[in-house]
Amino acid sequence: LATARAIERDSTRAVVAGAALAGAAGLVRYVAPALIGAIALSLLLLGTAPLARKMLRTGLFVVIAAIPIALLFAFNASRGGAADRQFAFHPPSVDTLVSALRTAYFWFIPLRAPTWLEALLFILLGLAFTVLAVSLSRSWRQAVSMATAHARQVRRMLALVVVCYMAFLYAALTLLDAQSIPDHRLMLPVVPPLAILVVATIADWLRAPSLRRPAMAMAAALSVSAIASITTWAVVTRRDGLGYNAPWWRTSTLMAAVRQLGPETIVYSNHPGAILFQTGREVPGVPRLANPNSLQPNAEWAAQMSAICERASQHRIAYVHFTHGSREWFMPSLYDVRRRWHSRPGLVTPQGVLDTVPANCASSAN
Repeated sequence: LATARAIERDSTRAVVAGAALAGAAGLVRYVAPALIGAIALSLLLLGTAPLARKMLRTGLFVVIAAIPIALLFAFNASRGGAADRQFAFHPPSVDTLVSALRTAYFWFIPLRAPTWLEALLFILLGLAFTVLAVSLSRSWRQAVSMATAHARQVRRMLALVVVCYMAFLYAALTLLDAQSIPDHRLMLPVVPPLAILVVATIADWLRAPSLRRPAMAMAAALSVSAIASITTWAVVTRRDGLGYNAPWWRTSTLMAAVRQLGPETIVYSNHPGAILFQTGREVPGVPRLANPNSLQPNAEWAAQMSAICERASQHRIAYVHFTHGSREWFMPSLYDVRRRWHSRPGLVTPQGVLDTVPANCASSAN
């Protein structure tokens, strides 16, 4: 809204307000660089102000919006909070593209729904889209003339948000984060602008007599499918939990044993996040064989494992190995850990094991 006002009225106050809001977004979510880029392009490309004025307000916006993020980076650097991100070229595979398409598909087709419901909604959407496409082909000029100049400008802004975020995501997956996939979490930032664009476009078509009925059919089909998808997700999430809040973690005998470990015990784990979530205890993760974000092997893995082994002569060290899910390629197996630390099982459960690292670990032959 601030950006639209800045473009329409050439308002410096609106530029500052938009910059403050975009900068604040960077303090809580990773989407800020794409958001700042989209707004900067909107300020530079849209509107009727002179080019020099556009460049001035764009520069002002970028500087103000970047200040909170720069301060956050400086704070993290002062606290030593470096993320395991390294520049490396690893373009997304075809599977990554398929994941993005599947995510968009399940915005309207319920995930883990009965097959009959998925087929019914798929057919419903397909029929509505087909009828609408036929009507649009017959009344295209009338359809594109519905939006006012103001509406077209705002929609260009929203489209820039979608394009900039997808470009930002592709660049991040290619250069910084090979591990991530475009799932519902990473694709979520494009949902609000896309939803507004779809609703606004259907609203235009509803005003055209020749498109009113197919537009109503499309709106109804999208609404029913979206509600079914959200409802199914809510039911499944309530039943199975979400992430580390799933019943598998909450009722884990192994997790209960971790809660009983005293503060004098140093705990390592292949799932430190699960322990933090369920017990509130921060534990270090076992050294990784490779960096999953850059796909580069960890040349220091053996030395890191040996350093932990040496600590066992002065501290009590426990290793908690969860067997939930398949083992990630960059994580050491239980065999790898026991071969390096010569750890002994103290508790064996269906969820995994709790090993004790012996005090003479460093003196034992690998």
